[in-house]
Amino acid sequence: MQKKQNKLVLLYVVIATLGRLIPHMPNFTPTTNLCVFAGKNLNKGLAILLTLVAIFLSDIGLSYIYGYKILGLWSLFTYSGFVAMILFGSWSKNKNLPIVFTIIFSELGFWAWTNFGSWLINPMYSKNTIGLMNCCIAGLPFLRNALMGDMVWMVVIFVSFAWVKKTSFLVINTSSWRVLGPRDKHVLAQAGIKIKI
Repeated sequence: MQKKQNKLVLLYVVIATLGRLIPHMPNFTPTTNLCVFAGKNLNKGLAILLTLVAIFLSDIGLSYIYGYKILGLWSLFTYSGFVAMILFGSWSKNKNLPIVFTIIFSELGFWAWTNFGSWLINPMYSKNTIGLMNCCIAGLPFLRNALMGDMVWMVVIFVSFAWVKKTSFLVINTSSWRVLGPRDKHVLAQAGIKIKI
């Protein structure tokens, strides 16, 4: 059962990663949800590896589409921020924290950390309190977009995953490539699979 759930989680990670490549407002992406989702549903090592590889591959796609550099000094802050969100998602899974709180707290932490990184490595900001404040003020529109995107992607990722998990047995019917659910009890019985509803 765990292997089947991991395959479903992988499918959601792929969908969320592709969400970074579709045209969107700056920072209106599924990345925060992707990190928290992987942290909540996979073991830590697999969550970190899978998420960072997926994000890196989408960074390559973004580089190809928009001409962005794939990696730079800022990557130390963004990728370490992604890892922190995955670890926070993993930590929060047994704490009964509302998912909205987990997502918002992760986003605020990521925003603060990456803005600190921008201030530190970007020569346009003076290296004092005023420069740091200016950097954070410049980042506020990105935070607004990120929080709006977080709420939309939270529904797409977490709510739909909870629904699929609740209404299906995570059994893949390879003849039609669909997830079988309660209405398919007869199909499962024919395959010799006994279930309890």
